[in-house]
Amino acid sequence: MQLNHRAITVQNDYKKNRNPDESYTESMLNYSSYIKSDLDSLKEEDLIAFDLYEDDFKRELFEGLLIGKADPSDIEEVFGIPAASQEVYKEMFFDMDNAFRTKLDLISYIENYPEKWGKDVKMRAYSFGPEFLYYTYAQVIPKTKAQHDMVKRIFLSSAYKALAVNFTGPNSKINKEAMEFTKLMLKAYEALSKYQEENSEQDTDLVKVLVKRASAVTETHQIDGEII
Repeated sequence: MQLNHRAITVQNDYKKNRNPDESYTESMLNYSSYIKSDLDSLKEEDLIAFDLYEDDFKRELFEGLLIGKADPSDIEEVFGIPAASQEVYKEMFFDMDNAFRTKLDLISYIENYPEKWGKDVKMRAYSFGPEFLYYTYAQVIPKTKAQHDMVKRIFLSSAYKALAVNFTGPNSKINKEAMEFTKLMLKAYEALSKYQEENSEQDTDLVKVLVKRASAVTETHQIDGEII
């Protein structure tokens, strides 16, 4: 089943001049009004959801948050999208419960996603969680447990990629960078773990823990920030 199967039904009926039938939900009726430009009867929460879908950037980012299983209250706090609008969007355009029967279905969807930037956002959200998107696009520094989990996931991902490169050519630029990045991520993870143990009752900024000054240099490239 397609993620936006309800939206497709409404769009097809509109194109064929068919009136809504008894199978239409309230959100489907509202979307039918929206695509007919009959906006006066719509609530703000509906307009926000439908406008999200029409904007490429907002659509990809919001769907990444859904894939990352972001808490609706966090999405509302960080990006200002009401929880009611989120529910309308999921019902009409991103019905994950019916589209993905298994985790492999979701992974296949992301891997075969046609739009490059959207694929990257969805993959990062799936791999690192919504905290990555909060930090990248809203400059929100996660709190202690969330940032620890995010760094752990990033480290494990980078470590695997470093191990997966072809070590028959260890002097290649890509291998050196992959290994160097893995070492830096390990140091970051260790530093954050140690800091958490010593300051278990405190919240802290990820940047303050990980970055002391811009001085770490590798043989092939420079890293902006020294991991402490």
